[in-house]
Amino acid sequence: MSGFSKYLQNQVITNTKGYLDRAYGTDNWNNGIRWYAKTNVKLHDLADARKTSFDKLAKLTSILSPSVPWDKNIEIALTLFDNHRESVPVDQIIIMGWKSNKIKGYNFLDGNVDLLPKSRKTYPFYRNLCLDADYVTFDRWMMRELFTKGQTLSSTIRYEQLRDIFFDIANDYGILGYQVQAICWLQMQTESEDKRIKVMYA
Repeated sequence: MSGFSKYLQNQVITNTKGYLDRAYGTDNWNNGIRWYAKTNVKLHDLADARKTSFDKLAKLTSILSPSVPWDKNIEIALTLFDNHRESVPVDQIIIMGWKSNKIKGYNFLDGNVDLLPKSRKTYPFYRNLCLDADYVTFDRWMMRELFTKGQTLSSTIRYEQLRDIFFDIANDYGILGYQVQAICWLQMQTESEDKRIKVMYA
């Protein structure tokens, strides 16, 4: 499949810079700058407490991340990890998210599958949790907000185009690509909530 047109790439550039500019000087900017670093420390502490590796817990968190709220993501990963350690059958474990991801996470803990670079959302998220600045995470929320009309990461070239756009913007602002993503993600959440409140009380 072909990549994004120049028109769509320009949409991403305009929208991304808009979110960054509106976030500048706010908690969203400051929290976005630190988001991955703080999460990295948290996952290290949780992995140490369970006598497992950070890498394993970061991959599991990423595998289970699609379509779940971030504030539940780590909790879900810990629930699956703890139940797997107790040999609870996967079909008896109830967690939020897609059943296929739960099964993949369980099989990952069994050592039967791994998280691979071909996963264009979850693998970059795992790498960003490791503070690897060579990747940028784009989830469904980001994709919906970056474009005027819905688009998908349906090819590697599309991922690379968006990643490189974020790298260029990050260079302009003197920050990292995954920090651009985190700031935008937080700002998108804030603006979405503001719109919801306005509609509710209109």
